[in-house]
Parts: sequence; structure tokens; C-alpha cells
Amino acid sequence: MRVSVIIVTYNNEETITDWHAYRGQYFALLNLDTVPTEKWLSELVRTMERDSKIGVARSLPLNMDGSVDSAGGFLNFFRYPLELGKNKLPLLPNDIYEIGYAKGAAALFRWSSYLHAGGFDERFFFYYDETDLCYCLRKAGYKVVLAPSSIVYHKELGSDIPWKEFFALYYMETLLYGDR
Repeated sequence: MRVSVIIVTYNNEETITDWHAYRGQYFALLNLDTVPTEKWLSELVRTMERDSKIGVARSLPLNMDGSVDSAGGFLNFFRYPLELGKNKLPLLPNDIYEIGYAKGAAALFRWSSYLHAGGFDERFFFYYDETDLCYCLRKAGYKVVLAPSSIVYHKELGSDIPWKEFFALYYMETLLYGDR
């Protein structure tokens, strides 16, 4: 089995320049501001192999102090992202569960599902590209799950950008979701 790990950089550089040339079964996104545990990737692969309808499995990201960064996310009626368990102690189920979207800080995507859902929308030039892809995966009938046995520590370096959410949500709502 071939898994490619794509390190997500903050200056929009891609480690895979031609997505259509990729031929692996899975690809993983991993932010530079994460510290993966030893079994983060093997636990994600194990999760994906449980059900062929899983399009993406997300690790459980913990803050550096051990509290939960996010136990999954959903978009509310206004398409505003809601994070579960933010900054709480990790009291979570031991088994996988479905979530609305998987942050790309540490997630494993099934290549065939990625292609079937249409891949990343290039109009997202930063932030929320994985949220949009998860929306498309769910719309295509795939599951988006959190695998609590796959743990990464997340420093959230990119989260200090002022007005990031406001700008990204405005962009998503006004420019993108009109035709999605």
C-alpha cells in the first residue's frame, strides 16, 4: 500500500505538483505546526480500511498542553464552522465517529474518493480548502470521520492571523458557495 504524506506549508507550496500523476491509495495532509505521535498514520490507515465509504479520516489533534484542539467540526446553518471540544480535556469515545469536516492539520484521504468528489477547489487559495472538500465528499456519499486513536499535537501557528476566519468565511459564502 502506498501512502504519501503531504506537508502543508504556509506559503502555498505543494509537495505534489501534479495531483493527476499521483497513483497511491491514500494521501495524508500534515501541517508543519503538528507533532505526530508514533502511530498517527498507521491508526488512520487502519480506520480507512474498516469501511470503503470513509473518504477521509482525521487524527485527534491535541494542544501542546494535552487539551483537545478540535474533536471534529460541523458547519452550522450559516455555514460557520463549529469545533467540538475546543480546549477541553480529551473525554472522547474510543471508536471512530462521523464529523462534518476534517481539518487538514492531520488527515488521511482516500485517493479514489478524492477524485470522485472533484478534488480540492483551486479557488480556495488558503484556509478551508479541506472543509470544502469534506462537504463535497459527504455530498458524494462518503463518510468523514475522526479517529481518536490517531493523535497529533497541534501548535496552531497559522491561527494567529488576525481576521482569518472572517475573511475566509466571507470568501466562502460570497464567492464560492453560490455555485457549489
